[in-house]
Amino acid sequence: MALGARLKHVGGGRHRVIPFLKVLLVASIAVPAALFAFFAWSSYGTAMQTAHDRSERFSAIVCEHALKIFETVALTLENVDHRLQTTTWDEIRTSKEIWDQLRRMQERSEQLGAIFVSPLAGNTALTTRMFPAPALDFSDRDYLSEQIAPKPGLYIGRAYVGKVSGEPIFNFSIRKTSLAGQLDGIIGISAYVSYFRDYYRSVGIGSDSFAITLLREDGQVLVRFPAASGRLEIPPDSELMTRMRKAERGSFATLSPLDGKQRIFGYAKLRAYPVYAIYSIDKSMIASRWLQAMVPGAIIALLAALCLSSTCWLSLRSAEQQQLSMQALDSTNRKLEAEMQRRERAEGSLMQAQRLEAIGQLTGSIAHDFNNLLMVISGNLELAERRWL
Repeated sequence: MALGARLKHVGGGRHRVIPFLKVLLVASIAVPAALFAFFAWSSYGTAMQTAHDRSERFSAIVCEHALKIFETVALTLENVDHRLQTTTWDEIRTSKEIWDQLRRMQERSEQLGAIFVSPLAGNTALTTRMFPAPALDFSDRDYLSEQIAPKPGLYIGRAYVGKVSGEPIFNFSIRKTSLAGQLDGIIGISAYVSYFRDYYRSVGIGSDSFAITLLREDGQVLVRFPAASGRLEIPPDSELMTRMRKAERGSFATLSPLDGKQRIFGYAKLRAYPVYAIYSIDKSMIASRWLQAMVPGAIIALLAALCLSSTCWLSLRSAEQQQLSMQALDSTNRKLEAEMQRRERAEGSLMQAQRLEAIGQLTGSIAHDFNNLLMVISGNLELAERRWL
């Protein structure tokens, strides 16, 4: 019986170990997976935040570069206006000396494509691209209509292909004033889009699949690298424009209206100018690099899960086999106990039968002896009876 009690105690311990090992087996897979998922989620957030910070930092660089150019252009335009205040239109058209002076002013800054002067009628009187100026009509240009309207000051025109240069440009313009301060024409400077693109090509990080844009606050694209497929305007009510109007600098992620990609946009508004400098990063490139960085971690987590789960599974199998052995041993023990009890009952019955047999033999002996006595007494009584008769 003591052996059975010990077996029951050991078996109960095994029953408690197996559920624990099953829980441990599940945990050996779930815990590494959960830790890897947390690490992946955290690193993804870090990667995206880093991309946001990088886009803001590069947009600030682009902004400072553009700001210096715009300030140089504005100063040059003021100098040209001051130089031409006492000059007649005939002198502007025909004077090689004036052309040479303006040409030298233009050449001092490589970002200046050309200086041009136009009367209000729109025909060009002077352009530093060539002397004399070609007979072309620019009355359809936006800078002319904007300067004629009651909006004095520096105007940044739309991007288009120049009629003289045949290259993508955008123009800066101010009013040409007379000595009396009256509107007398238009002075402008053309900026080559290619100059900005060459600079932007060297600024960004290639693995970002970056795009750099100079964008007017009304949605007109002045410069973009790489060049967009023909589209030079973003709807003013688009999410991109709406979010940039909320602050002068920042970053956010949204769908690019120019190439249709999910991008992280870092932007900064040029001080005193209605223009934004934008550095955008292809979000899929960040996700791709993040996935590549996750591969070693995923392999380590997988190996750890396999090692732990294999150990737990082998322990569980061993415990289950031991439990089966204990169950078989317990079953054999119960059979032995039943057999022992059966034998004890059989031995008890046998002993009882032997006792009854002994009593029967004793009783039979006594009866036989008493019968012999009775026969002697009976014979003696018959002899006595004969004598008396």
